Amino acid sequence: MSKCLSKCGLSALLREELFRFGGPRNSVALIFSPTNRFYFTGFSSSNGLVAFTKRGNYLFLDPRYFDAAKKSVKGFKIVCFKNLNESLEELIEETGSKSVVIEKDYVNLSFAEKLEDICLKDNCYLDKNINLSSILCNLRSIKSLAELDKIKESQRITEKGFEHVLKYIKPGRTELELANEIESFVKKLGAKSVAFDLIVASGINSSVPHHFTGNRKIGKNDIILIDMGVNFDGYMSDMSRTVFIGQPTAEQKDVYNTVLEAQELAISNIKPGVNCCEIDKIARDFIDNSKYAGCFLHSIGHGVGLEIHEKPFLSKKSGDVLKPGMVVTVEPGIYLSGKLGVRIEDMILITENGHENLTSATKDVIIL
Repeated sequence: MSKCLSKCGLSALLREELFRFGGPRNSVALIFSPTNRFYFTGFSSSNGLVAFTKRGNYLFLDPRYFDAAKKSVKGFKIVCFKNLNESLEELIEETGSKSVVIEKDYVNLSFAEKLEDICLKDNCYLDKNINLSSILCNLRSIKSLAELDKIKESQRITEKGFEHVLKYIKPGRTELELANEIESFVKKLGAKSVAFDLIVASGINSSVPHHFTGNRKIGKNDIILIDMGVNFDGYMSDMSRTVFIGQPTAEQKDVYNTVLEAQELAISNIKPGVNCCEIDKIARDFIDNSKYAGCFLHSIGHGVGLEIHEKPFLSKKSGDVLKPGMVVTVEPGIYLSGKLGVRIEDMILITENGHENLTSATKDVIIL
Protein backbone atom coordinates (compact mmCIF):
# COMPACT_ATOMS: atom_id res chain seq x y z
CA MET A 1 0.00 0.00 0.00
CA SER A 2 1.33 3.40 -0.97
CA LYS A 3 0.41 6.45 1.04
CA CYS A 4 1.02 10.17 0.88
CA LEU A 5 2.45 12.01 3.86
CA SER A 6 -0.06 14.84 3.53
CA LYS A 7 -1.88 15.31 6.80
CA CYS A 8 -5.27 15.18 5.09
CA GLY A 9 -4.37 11.91 3.39
CA LEU A 10 -3.15 10.32 6.59
CA SER A 11 -6.14 11.46 8.62
CA ALA A 12 -8.53 10.02 6.01
CA LEU A 13 -6.57 6.78 6.01
CA LEU A 14 -6.74 6.58 9.79
CA ARG A 15 -10.49 7.15 9.75
CA GLU A 16 -10.95 4.36 7.21
CA GLU A 17 -8.87 2.03 9.39
CA LEU A 18 -10.93 2.93 12.47
CA PHE A 19 -14.14 2.19 10.57
CA ARG A 20 -12.70 -1.12 9.33
CA PHE A 21 -11.98 -2.14 12.91
CA GLY A 22 -15.51 -1.34 14.01
CA GLY A 23 -15.33 2.31 15.02
CA PRO A 24 -18.30 4.57 14.14
CA ARG A 25 -17.78 7.37 11.62
CA ASN A 26 -18.37 10.02 14.30
CA SER A 27 -15.76 8.72 16.74
CA VAL A 28 -12.88 10.92 17.88
CA ALA A 29 -9.38 9.47 17.84
CA LEU A 30 -7.05 10.83 20.53
CA ILE A 31 -3.28 10.46 20.07
CA PHE A 32 -1.07 11.25 23.05
CA SER A 33 2.26 9.55 22.30
CA PRO A 34 5.00 11.92 21.05
CA THR A 35 6.06 9.56 18.25
CA ASN A 36 2.58 9.22 16.77
CA ARG A 37 1.88 12.93 17.17
CA PHE A 38 5.06 13.64 15.20
CA TYR A 39 4.03 11.08 12.57
CA PHE A 40 0.89 13.04 11.71
CA THR A 41 2.03 16.62 12.31
CA GLY A 42 5.80 16.64 11.79
CA PHE A 43 6.00 18.65 15.02
CA SER A 44 7.94 17.52 18.10
CA SER A 45 6.78 18.36 21.62
CA SER A 46 7.06 16.73 25.01
CA ASN A 47 3.41 17.40 25.77
CA GLY A 48 0.32 17.55 23.62
CA LEU A 49 -2.57 15.77 21.94
CA VAL A 50 -3.69 15.12 18.39
CA ALA A 51 -7.42 14.67 17.86
CA PHE A 52 -9.09 13.48 14.67
CA THR A 53 -12.82 14.23 14.55
CA LYS A 54 -15.53 14.31 11.90
CA ARG A 55 -15.31 18.11 12.03
CA GLY A 56 -11.57 18.39 11.54
CA ASN A 57 -8.15 17.70 12.97
CA TYR A 58 -6.78 19.32 16.12
CA LEU A 59 -3.36 19.68 17.70
CA PHE A 60 -3.52 20.63 21.38
CA LEU A 61 -0.34 22.14 22.82
CA ASP A 62 0.63 24.01 25.94
CA PRO A 63 1.86 27.62 25.63
CA ARG A 64 5.53 26.58 25.22
CA TYR A 65 4.89 25.17 21.74
CA PHE A 66 1.87 27.13 20.49
CA ASP A 67 3.60 29.86 18.48
CA ALA A 68 6.08 27.48 16.82
CA ALA A 69 3.30 25.09 15.81
CA LYS A 70 1.18 27.88 14.34
CA LYS A 71 4.05 28.66 11.96
CA SER A 72 4.89 25.14 10.85
CA VAL A 73 1.95 22.74 11.20
CA LYS A 74 -0.54 22.50 8.34
CA GLY A 75 -3.88 20.69 8.22
CA PHE A 76 -4.61 21.04 11.94
CA LYS A 77 -6.38 23.57 14.10
CA ILE A 78 -3.80 24.50 16.73
CA VAL A 79 -5.32 24.84 20.20
CA CYS A 80 -3.43 26.22 23.19
CA PHE A 81 -4.52 24.59 26.43
CA LYS A 82 -3.91 25.20 30.10
CA ASN A 83 -5.98 22.29 31.39
CA LEU A 84 -6.08 19.33 29.01
CA ASN A 85 -9.05 17.67 30.70
CA GLU A 86 -11.16 20.79 30.23
CA SER A 87 -10.05 21.10 26.61
CA LEU A 88 -10.99 17.47 25.94
CA GLU A 89 -14.43 17.99 27.45
CA GLU A 90 -14.98 21.03 25.21
CA LEU A 91 -13.77 19.11 22.13
CA ILE A 92 -16.15 16.18 22.67
CA GLU A 93 -19.06 18.52 23.33
CA GLU A 94 -18.38 20.78 20.33
CA THR A 95 -17.83 17.94 17.84
CA GLY A 96 -20.78 15.90 19.02
CA SER A 97 -18.63 12.77 19.09
CA LYS A 98 -20.36 9.64 20.35
CA SER A 99 -17.26 7.55 21.03
CA VAL A 100 -13.58 8.03 21.81
CA VAL A 101 -10.72 5.72 20.84
CA ILE A 102 -7.25 5.92 22.37
CA GLU A 103 -3.78 4.37 22.27
CA LYS A 104 -4.33 1.64 24.84
CA ASP A 105 -0.62 0.79 24.81
CA TYR A 106 0.30 4.35 25.82
CA VAL A 107 -2.45 5.82 28.01
CA ASN A 108 -2.27 4.72 31.64
CA LEU A 109 -5.26 3.41 33.59
CA SER A 110 -5.57 6.52 35.75
CA PHE A 111 -5.95 8.83 32.77
CA ALA A 112 -8.25 6.38 30.98
CA GLU A 113 -10.60 6.49 33.98
CA LYS A 114 -10.59 10.32 33.93
CA LEU A 115 -11.29 10.25 30.21
CA GLU A 116 -14.18 7.86 30.76
CA ASP A 117 -15.70 10.32 33.25
CA ILE A 118 -15.32 13.14 30.72
CA CYS A 119 -17.08 11.05 28.06
CA LEU A 120 -20.01 10.28 30.34
CA LYS A 121 -20.65 13.99 30.87
CA ASP A 122 -21.20 14.46 27.13
CA ASN A 123 -23.27 11.37 26.37
CA CYS A 124 -20.20 9.73 24.87
CA TYR A 125 -18.32 6.53 25.66
CA LEU A 126 -14.73 5.37 25.70
CA ASP A 127 -14.49 2.53 23.17
CA LYS A 128 -12.33 -0.13 24.81
CA ASN A 129 -12.74 -2.61 21.96
CA ILE A 130 -10.54 -0.68 19.56
CA ASN A 131 -6.83 -0.26 20.24
CA LEU A 132 -5.63 2.81 18.37
CA SER A 133 -2.02 1.78 19.12
CA SER A 134 -2.33 -1.31 16.93
CA ILE A 135 -3.92 0.64 14.09
CA LEU A 136 -1.16 3.24 14.20
CA CYS A 137 1.56 0.58 14.27
CA ASN A 138 0.11 -0.91 11.10
CA LEU A 139 -0.10 2.50 9.40
CA ARG A 140 3.46 3.39 10.33
CA SER A 141 4.87 0.08 9.14
CA ILE A 142 4.28 1.14 5.51
CA LYS A 143 6.61 3.99 4.64
CA SER A 144 5.82 6.77 2.18
CA LEU A 145 8.37 8.01 -0.35
CA ALA A 146 9.08 11.02 1.86
CA GLU A 147 9.73 8.75 4.84
CA LEU A 148 11.96 6.48 2.77
CA ASP A 149 14.04 9.47 1.68
CA LYS A 150 14.71 10.28 5.34
CA ILE A 151 15.51 6.68 6.22
CA LYS A 152 17.94 6.47 3.29
CA GLU A 153 19.68 9.67 4.36
CA SER A 154 19.84 8.36 7.92
CA GLN A 155 21.53 5.21 6.63
CA ARG A 156 23.91 7.22 4.44
CA ILE A 157 25.08 9.15 7.50
CA THR A 158 25.45 5.89 9.44
CA GLU A 159 27.70 4.45 6.75
CA LYS A 160 29.82 7.61 6.67
CA GLY A 161 30.20 7.26 10.44
CA PHE A 162 31.31 3.66 10.04
CA GLU A 163 33.88 4.58 7.38
CA HIS A 164 35.18 7.31 9.66
CA VAL A 165 35.59 5.17 12.77
CA LEU A 166 37.55 2.53 10.85
CA LYS A 167 40.34 5.10 10.52
CA TYR A 168 40.12 5.86 14.25
CA ILE A 169 40.31 2.30 15.55
CA LYS A 170 43.69 1.58 17.12
CA PRO A 171 44.92 -0.77 19.86
CA GLY A 172 44.76 1.03 23.21
CA ARG A 173 41.64 3.05 22.45
CA THR A 174 38.55 2.06 24.41
CA GLU A 175 35.16 0.93 23.17
CA LEU A 176 33.63 4.08 24.62
CA GLU A 177 36.11 6.29 22.80
CA LEU A 178 35.12 4.69 19.50
CA ALA A 179 31.40 5.11 20.22
CA ASN A 180 31.90 8.76 21.18
CA GLU A 181 33.89 9.36 18.00
CA ILE A 182 31.06 7.94 15.90
CA GLU A 183 28.45 10.03 17.69
CA SER A 184 30.43 13.25 17.32
CA PHE A 185 31.10 12.65 13.63
CA VAL A 186 27.53 11.75 12.57
CA LYS A 187 26.15 14.84 14.30
CA LYS A 188 28.48 16.95 12.15
CA LEU A 189 26.89 15.31 9.11
CA GLY A 190 23.38 16.34 10.15
CA ALA A 191 22.18 13.57 12.43
CA LYS A 192 19.96 14.81 15.25
CA SER A 193 21.37 12.12 17.52
CA VAL A 194 22.36 8.48 17.50
CA ALA A 195 19.38 6.14 17.22
CA PHE A 196 20.29 4.15 20.34
CA ASP A 197 23.21 3.60 22.69
CA LEU A 198 25.86 2.53 20.18
CA ILE A 199 27.36 -0.90 20.69
CA VAL A 200 31.10 -1.30 20.34
CA ALA A 201 31.98 -4.77 21.60
CA SER A 202 35.63 -5.85 21.40
CA GLY A 203 37.29 -9.19 22.05
CA ILE A 204 35.23 -11.50 24.26
CA ASN A 205 32.69 -8.69 24.72
CA SER A 206 31.54 -9.39 21.16
CA SER A 207 30.06 -12.68 22.41
CA VAL A 208 27.38 -10.65 24.28
CA PRO A 209 24.65 -9.70 21.73
CA HIS A 210 23.70 -6.42 23.45
CA HIS A 211 26.97 -5.57 25.18
CA PHE A 212 27.06 -2.27 27.08
CA THR A 213 29.90 -0.29 25.52
CA GLY A 214 32.56 0.26 28.17
CA ASN A 215 36.17 1.01 28.93
CA ARG A 216 37.77 -2.15 27.60
CA LYS A 217 40.81 -1.26 25.49
CA ILE A 218 41.14 -2.54 21.96
CA GLY A 219 43.77 -5.29 21.70
CA LYS A 220 46.20 -6.11 18.90
CA ASN A 221 44.27 -9.13 17.61
CA ASP A 222 40.75 -8.18 18.55
CA ILE A 223 37.46 -8.81 16.84
CA ILE A 224 35.18 -5.73 17.08
CA LEU A 225 31.41 -5.79 16.65
CA ILE A 226 29.89 -2.36 15.93
CA ASP A 227 26.10 -1.85 16.00
CA MET A 228 25.18 1.72 15.08
CA GLY A 229 22.45 3.97 13.71
CA VAL A 230 21.38 7.60 13.69
CA ASN A 231 18.26 9.74 13.96
CA PHE A 232 17.87 11.97 10.91
CA ASP A 233 14.85 14.28 11.05
CA GLY A 234 13.05 11.77 13.26
CA TYR A 235 13.84 8.67 11.20
CA MET A 236 16.22 5.93 12.29
CA SER A 237 18.82 3.69 10.72
CA ASP A 238 20.42 0.49 12.02
CA MET A 239 23.54 -1.35 10.84
CA SER A 240 26.00 -3.86 12.31
CA ARG A 241 29.44 -4.79 11.06
CA THR A 242 32.20 -6.95 12.54
CA VAL A 243 35.84 -6.10 11.84
CA PHE A 244 39.24 -7.52 12.80
CA ILE A 245 42.46 -6.06 14.19
CA GLY A 246 45.07 -8.18 12.49
CA GLN A 247 44.49 -11.43 10.63
CA PRO A 248 41.38 -13.30 11.87
CA THR A 249 41.82 -16.85 13.11
CA ALA A 250 40.39 -19.78 11.16
CA GLU A 251 37.53 -19.99 13.67
CA GLN A 252 36.78 -16.28 13.41
CA LYS A 253 36.69 -16.49 9.61
CA ASP A 254 34.42 -19.52 9.71
CA VAL A 255 31.98 -17.82 12.10
CA TYR A 256 31.99 -14.68 9.96
CA ASN A 257 31.33 -16.56 6.73
CA THR A 258 28.55 -18.62 8.33
CA VAL A 259 26.77 -15.48 9.54
CA LEU A 260 27.18 -13.81 6.15
CA GLU A 261 25.76 -16.83 4.29
CA ALA A 262 22.82 -16.99 6.69
CA GLN A 263 22.11 -13.31 6.15
CA GLU A 264 22.35 -13.46 2.37
CA LEU A 265 20.07 -16.50 2.28
CA ALA A 266 17.48 -14.76 4.45
CA ILE A 267 17.61 -11.55 2.39
CA SER A 268 17.22 -13.46 -0.87
CA ASN A 269 13.83 -14.74 0.36
CA ILE A 270 12.40 -11.34 1.27
CA LYS A 271 9.40 -10.29 -0.82
CA PRO A 272 5.77 -9.25 -0.27
CA GLY A 273 3.51 -11.90 1.22
CA VAL A 274 6.23 -13.79 3.08
CA ASN A 275 5.60 -14.44 6.77
CA CYS A 276 8.20 -12.69 8.92
CA CYS A 277 8.71 -15.82 10.99
CA GLU A 278 9.82 -17.62 7.82
CA ILE A 279 12.73 -15.20 7.31
CA ASP A 280 13.88 -15.90 10.86
CA LYS A 281 13.54 -19.65 10.30
CA ILE A 282 15.63 -19.59 7.12
CA ALA A 283 18.62 -17.98 8.84
CA ARG A 284 18.18 -19.93 12.08
CA ASP A 285 17.99 -23.29 10.31
CA PHE A 286 21.11 -22.49 8.32
CA ILE A 287 23.08 -21.66 11.48
CA ASP A 288 21.63 -24.58 13.44
CA ASN A 289 22.68 -26.95 10.66
CA SER A 290 26.27 -25.72 10.99
CA LYS A 291 28.66 -26.43 13.86
CA TYR A 292 27.19 -23.36 15.64
CA ALA A 293 23.75 -24.77 16.47
CA GLY A 294 22.05 -22.83 19.24
CA CYS A 295 24.44 -19.87 19.00
CA PHE A 296 22.00 -17.52 17.24
CA LEU A 297 20.57 -15.86 20.35
CA HIS A 298 18.06 -13.27 19.09
CA SER A 299 15.50 -12.76 16.33
CA ILE A 300 16.55 -12.07 12.75
CA GLY A 301 15.23 -8.49 12.62
CA HIS A 302 12.63 -5.78 13.11
CA GLY A 303 11.01 -2.83 11.43
CA VAL A 304 12.73 0.57 11.47
CA GLY A 305 11.20 4.04 11.10
CA LEU A 306 10.33 6.68 13.67
CA GLU A 307 11.42 4.12 16.25
CA ILE A 308 14.44 1.85 16.09
CA HIS A 309 12.25 -1.18 16.84
CA GLU A 310 8.78 -1.12 15.35
CA LYS A 311 6.42 -3.30 13.38
CA PRO A 312 6.94 -5.69 11.62
CA PHE A 313 8.97 -8.04 13.83
CA LEU A 314 10.95 -10.82 12.18
CA SER A 315 11.01 -13.41 14.93
CA LYS A 316 10.17 -17.10 15.08
CA LYS A 317 6.84 -16.32 16.78
CA SER A 318 5.88 -13.30 14.67
CA GLY A 319 2.53 -13.24 12.93
CA ASP A 320 3.48 -10.25 10.74
CA VAL A 321 3.57 -10.50 6.95
CA LEU A 322 5.93 -8.53 4.70
CA LYS A 323 4.30 -5.81 2.58
CA PRO A 324 5.65 -3.26 0.08
CA GLY A 325 6.88 -0.14 1.83
CA MET A 326 8.12 -1.86 4.97
CA VAL A 327 11.73 -1.36 6.06
CA VAL A 328 13.24 -4.15 8.14
CA THR A 329 16.63 -5.22 9.45
CA VAL A 330 18.18 -8.59 8.75
CA GLU A 331 20.80 -9.27 11.41
CA PRO A 332 21.82 -12.86 12.11
CA GLY A 333 24.59 -13.45 14.61
CA ILE A 334 26.66 -16.21 16.14
CA TYR A 335 27.88 -15.82 19.73
CA LEU A 336 30.42 -18.20 21.26
CA SER A 337 30.23 -17.57 25.00
CA GLY A 338 33.44 -16.16 26.46
CA LYS A 339 35.16 -16.18 23.07
CA LEU A 340 33.73 -14.08 20.26
CA GLY A 341 30.65 -12.94 18.43
CA VAL A 342 29.79 -11.87 14.88
CA ARG A 343 26.71 -9.95 13.72
CA ILE A 344 26.05 -8.54 10.26
CA GLU A 345 23.03 -6.28 9.82
CA ASP A 346 21.49 -4.56 6.80
CA MET A 347 18.28 -2.56 6.32
CA ILE A 348 15.98 -3.93 3.64
CA LEU A 349 13.07 -2.22 1.88
CA ILE A 350 10.26 -4.49 0.71
CA THR A 351 9.28 -3.47 -2.82
CA GLU A 352 6.30 -4.40 -5.00
CA ASN A 353 8.15 -7.35 -6.52
CA GLY A 354 10.90 -8.18 -4.03
CA HIS A 355 13.30 -6.08 -1.99
CA GLU A 356 15.99 -3.41 -2.08
CA ASN A 357 19.00 -3.41 0.23
CA LEU A 358 19.36 0.12 1.65
CA THR A 359 22.77 -0.71 3.15
CA SER A 360 25.79 -0.33 0.89
CA ALA A 361 28.61 -0.74 3.43
CA THR A 362 30.88 -3.62 2.45
CA LYS A 363 30.42 -7.03 3.99
CA ASP A 364 33.83 -8.24 2.86
CA VAL A 365 36.12 -9.15 5.76
CA ILE A 366 37.69 -5.91 7.04
CA ILE A 367 41.17 -6.26 8.52
CA LEU A 368 42.62 -3.17 10.20
